[in-house]
Parts: sequence; structure tokens; C-alpha cells
Amino acid sequence: MSLRKQKNTFYPLALTLLVAGLGFAVKALLLHPLYIQLATNVAHMNGWYTTILYYLIDGGLIDLAIIAVCYPAAAYAVWFKGLKGGKRVITAFTLLTLGKFVANYIMDILTYSGLPRLNEFLTDIPPILLMLVLELVPYAAVVAVTAVAKARFDRKAELAAYESELTETKKPAPVLPFAKLVSLRNPLQLASFVGALAIFLTREVSYHVYQITLLNNFGSTDGWADMLVTLLADAALGILIYFAAVLLLPHIHSKESSKE
Repeated sequence: MSLRKQKNTFYPLALTLLVAGLGFAVKALLLHPLYIQLATNVAHMNGWYTTILYYLIDGGLIDLAIIAVCYPAAAYAVWFKGLKGGKRVITAFTLLTLGKFVANYIMDILTYSGLPRLNEFLTDIPPILLMLVLELVPYAAVVAVTAVAKARFDRKAELAAYESELTETKKPAPVLPFAKLVSLRNPLQLASFVGALAIFLTREVSYHVYQITLLNNFGSTDGWADMLVTLLADAALGILIYFAAVLLLPHIHSKESSKE
């Protein structure tokens, strides 16, 4: 029996629903409105707690924590069940991400302006959809890389099984457990690296788009020092996301294997 048939996706799905659902809900419905109230209050805008909320929300730390869990969960589901078998995990994260944008939009309406007019609503939709697509691109990259790597792995395994009937042929090594912390020859580690790289690139692109906007509107940017610090911080976050995946994937595997 193949690994794809042996494994289910209960634990990856449960992780995705719990971490993304709870994380996005707390951020959009609780922390974001609280941050707005504190940041617009003279007595609290410079408080340490307001700064922490800024990094959690606008700094993207909550989203990065969710990514560090949900990307490996998707890679695991796709590896052992394929795209069709892992669609519940993929669909759950996609819908929860969409729900986050809807919740953010509703909370902004309630906080700032009230119900928008139809033309204002139609104007708001395209940039929101664009941000949604851009946020899902790294997730899609992880899923795609895992699916392609799984297809290649299966072909090699089938060819080795056929050739073993004729001559002694070595089968492809299993992807789990990991033999090294960094090995881009391992498909799941490659998918983890691609996800971390995609997050790094999207953060850097977003940051430099913001700097270009500052340059066009005000004639200056935040400066080279700020750009360098941001580059190093984004690189460090990408590395942390990769190693979080490398640590989480064996944990998911052990949980799923215990149900067999």
C-alpha cells in the first residue's frame, strides 16, 4: 500500500483550522481594533504595549507565526495525499485567509467610516483582491513544489520497483525522517525552503514598493540603514520559517503515524 493511501490529513487539517482560524480571528476582531484605539490615544500611542501590538499586526508577526505552521501542514498533506487528498487543508487555509480580509474590511468600516457607498465599495475591492492573491502566492508555491516533487518521487519509486524485478535497484530514500537540517534534495525541505524564500521576497518587494512611494510623494526614503536592517530582519524571518517547518514536519509525521 502506498504512503499516499496510508496517511490521512486529520492532524494537518486540525492544525490549519486551529492556528489560522484562531490567529486570524484574534488579530482581526480583537487585537487590530485595540491597536487602533491605543494608537490614536495620546495617552497610549507611545506605550510599550502599543509598540508590541504594532509589530504583531502591522509588522506581520502574527501572520508569520501562522505561516510557519500552516505551510508545512499543507506540504505534508500534499506529499502523502496528493493535491486531491490534500484539498481540504488547502481549501481551509485559503478560505480562512479570505475570511481574514473580509473581517479586516468590516472592522475598518466599523472603526473609521461606516458603510461605504457602492462606488467606494467597488473601488476598494480590486486592491483587496490583489493583496489576497499576493498573500496566497507563497502558499501556492509551497503546494506546487510539493506536488511536482511528489510526482517525480512516485515515478522514481515505480521505476525502481520495476527495475528491481530485473536487477538489484536502490529505491528512493524516504523523505521523513530528515537526515540533515538543510538538504534541498529532500522534497519536503525543498518545499519549506521555497515557502521561506517566497515570504522573504514578498516582504522585501512590499517594503521597497513602500520606499518608492515615499520617494515619489516626499522626495526621500527611510534611508539605506533602514533598508539594510529590514533586509537582515526579513532574511532572519525567512530562516526561522524554514527551520520551523523542518521541526514541525517530523512532529506532524509522528502524530499521523501514531493513528495508523
